[in-house]
Amino acid sequence: MKDKNIKQEIALLVKEINRLRKKYHQKDTNEISDEALDSLKHKLKKIEEKYPNLVLKESPTHNVEGGVKKGFSKVIHRVKQWSLDDIFSDNELYLFSDRIQKFIKNPKTKIIFLCEYKIDGVKVIVEYKNGKLWRASTRGDGSVGENITKNIETIKDIPKIIKEKKDLIVEGEVWISKKAFTKINKIQSKNKEKQYANPRNLAAGSLRQLDSSITAKRELNTFFYEVYIIKNKFKTQSEKISYLKKTGFNVNPNHKICSTIPEVISFYKKMDKQKNDQSYWVDGVVIKINDVKLQEKLGFTGKAPRFAAAYKFQAQQKTTKIKDIVFQIGRTGVVTPVAELDPITIAGSVVSRATLHNQDYINKLDVRIDDTVIIQKAGDIIPEIVSVLKKLRSNKTKKFIFPKKIKECGGAGNIERIPGESVYRCVVQDSFVQNLKKFAHFTSKKAFNIDGLGEKKLLLLIKNKVIKEYADIFKLKPALIMGFDRLGKKSANNLINSIKEKKTISLDRLLVALSINHIGSLNALLISKKFRTLEEIRVANKEDFEYVDGLGPIAALSLYNFFKDKKNKKTLDELLKHINITNKINKKIKHKWENKKIVITGNFTDFTRDELIEAILKVSGSVSNQVSGGTDILLCGKKPGTKFTKAESAGILILDMNETTKEIQKINSMLK
Repeated sequence: MKDKNIKQEIALLVKEINRLRKKYHQKDTNEISDEALDSLKHKLKKIEEKYPNLVLKESPTHNVEGGVKKGFSKVIHRVKQWSLDDIFSDNELYLFSDRIQKFIKNPKTKIIFLCEYKIDGVKVIVEYKNGKLWRASTRGDGSVGENITKNIETIKDIPKIIKEKKDLIVEGEVWISKKAFTKINKIQSKNKEKQYANPRNLAAGSLRQLDSSITAKRELNTFFYEVYIIKNKFKTQSEKISYLKKTGFNVNPNHKICSTIPEVISFYKKMDKQKNDQSYWVDGVVIKINDVKLQEKLGFTGKAPRFAAAYKFQAQQKTTKIKDIVFQIGRTGVVTPVAELDPITIAGSVVSRATLHNQDYINKLDVRIDDTVIIQKAGDIIPEIVSVLKKLRSNKTKKFIFPKKIKECGGAGNIERIPGESVYRCVVQDSFVQNLKKFAHFTSKKAFNIDGLGEKKLLLLIKNKVIKEYADIFKLKPALIMGFDRLGKKSANNLINSIKEKKTISLDRLLVALSINHIGSLNALLISKKFRTLEEIRVANKEDFEYVDGLGPIAALSLYNFFKDKKNKKTLDELLKHINITNKINKKIKHKWENKKIVITGNFTDFTRDELIEAILKVSGSVSNQVSGGTDILLCGKKPGTKFTKAESAGILILDMNETTKEIQKINSMLK
């Protein structure tokens, strides 16, 4: 990249980050997520480190963002306020430690750290004169903040008078609980008023009310972590925490002294696992040198202390650039556009590709090659592009046009839009790529689950014409496959034995294995619940499928057409000579969820949503997407949505993650 292009990128990033920070700090609104904003700042910081001569004086990496809202008087801080530099990996943590050692120029100095949760709230500075609460303010730009004394006085857990008649300044975080956040947003919705995006914005909006009676109703809480006393110095940061607690201030109980960086990492990982169990939002761990004298020696940069940093938890959203847009052919012939990205680590894994779904999705977002985009990944969900940061777009980008032909589709490569849907598919439904995907799906975990027979080996077997139909997999002999992909006699025998072990399959998994359009795991379970055997399905008419509870008309028609197709009939007849089919879903099991209407909310660590639904259906329960008067049970995982609030207010039985896990394990045990 030439200097001119780098200058342009830096200028665009600085302008956009400053605009977003201003909205966040002065108007308490998020145009993009905190994680995405962090990602942009981190990107800018890395470019600036590489090209220090191109750093702009207005860069957000060198300035504290903030201001004074109209209606509030200004407070000139007696103690300068800073923001923390962010760390996003263990490697960056070690670099932070190395910089400290380098700065103090004494390798023998033992560095001890105090680590604690970084609360996702609003920083406040509260001042006491002669033991009485005198003044409170926001951080503002670090030098000047807003006077919010009247609002701070409404917060019950902040002492108005302390026992010692001293002058002191304390710094801390004001936060609102997840429960109170949900409650207030419910009231806002009922009154048709603005709902808050997250607890941090609600806490900030509550503190910056001109009418303190509104603040008083918001159930605000605090954690304090810093104290300055005139004519009295502390030796360590941990002493400060002890003093704050003893004096009557709330301190976060999740803190620890760490003597080494590995200890810091261990504490960080522990806190990361526990973060969702807290009643408040957290977004990382603050790491500070415990020795106050050493803190003073290290001092500050223009924006942040050298002795402290915030190690952020793994983000679910980050920003990156689109290098190219390519096309992926699925087993059903569906053409999916995929963005190739500058690789980023998100939610603990490296992401270099993200789905763009279809032409309508591309048009809606106006996604273009070379765009800066926000990527989202949650758990096992495939990464996707949430939005395009158009203010960072180069004027050289061109609107992306869907092609009319794709070579991998086979034949002339023509594609067509599926009637009534927003996706394209190959006109020719028998391309090499499509067949390979079908075989890979057939042997995958969701279907026959044949160990050792993945896409790589299947590619060799198909190319060498060893397998042409599904049945050919079960006809394989060691002599046929020895030598392929360096397979020796032992490996070949192991693969054949693995195939033999998987000749028995449940009816629902067989339906999934056959790559029938619109028949995924859930629909396959619904069909298996209605029909006892494969033969019943093969002779059923279109109306029989339409009567399957929960199966939509498009899926019903697809199922009917598949089993009436002559080629499919022949393929299936040959396959049935080599496999055995069971149908455990129709096995009668007595369980308390029988005939119960069940709703699922939140994330479950031990089971996927499909596995939960499968268990419910196997005991003759039913699953609904919405909480209503007819709902019997709510299965509640981590981070539940509004369904939890609705079920709680309606008095519906709620089972938490542990209770749900016990029931699922019980059901699975009964089915064995």
